[in-house]
Amino acid sequence: MSETGSKTTRAARHTVLSIQPRLNGLSFVVLGENGSVEAAGQAAVGSAMGLPELWRRAVGTYPVLEAVYDRVIVVVDTARCCIVPEDLFETRSAEAWFQLHGFDLSDAECLVCSLPVGGTVAIMALAADDAAWLEKRFGETLCYASPLQSNMSKKHSMPTVEINVGHDSVCVSVWRDGFVLAETLPMRNTADVLFYLMQLDKAWIERNTQFLVTGFYSSELLRELRRMFRRVTTDDELCKRPGASRIGQVAQFNNVIYLGDAYYQR
Repeated sequence: MSETGSKTTRAARHTVLSIQPRLNGLSFVVLGENGSVEAAGQAAVGSAMGLPELWRRAVGTYPVLEAVYDRVIVVVDTARCCIVPEDLFETRSAEAWFQLHGFDLSDAECLVCSLPVGGTVAIMALAADDAAWLEKRFGETLCYASPLQSNMSKKHSMPTVEINVGHDSVCVSVWRDGFVLAETLPMRNTADVLFYLMQLDKAWIERNTQFLVTGFYSSELLRELRRMFRRVTTDDELCKRPGASRIGQVAQFNNVIYLGDAYYQR
């Protein structure tokens, strides 16, 4: 197992643990009483494995994961996600919203719903076995979030397209004095992402738009985006600018920090 980040085992009172699992690893942050980053880390394994074994290995590297938290946020990396306005959402209608967006559940899946973030609720498909394990492990402290809500928790000073890259999905949002578009797509390859953005360009992208690339993006994707568009930057580059915010100082943990912040402020 390889890892980066702090290995501190201290957990302050009234803290939030925010984690983003994937097939071959996970990222996490711990937020303290004042919203400060108390610990952050990434654990990667050489091959895909189930969530219980992945968690066991991650805890062996980062004992802080075993502390007791007021809130545990699990960021679900899936393209099978729909965003619903908070004022229209009811738990009993989750499956209807999911189907309205063209999705169906397999027998091995269940629906999980986030708490409201930025006025939206995310409805996501998750393996039923993983959902049952998470519920047993974290109980009432457990809640879910989508990487797309990480995009939507931000405000920008100029028209911005954020491309938030996961391992199984890519989340694209368009900001023009507010969000005008937010979608999740399967992350199959760079060509698919570029084709989508070219179609988007025709209807949604203004001349002075900034492209912000976050998450687990590849050097290939970044290179191709810079060939296509004039203003392309990354969260890593933003955090190096003078006056960078606390959030930007741990740029590779984009989703878990922004969503941890959003839930911390509830």
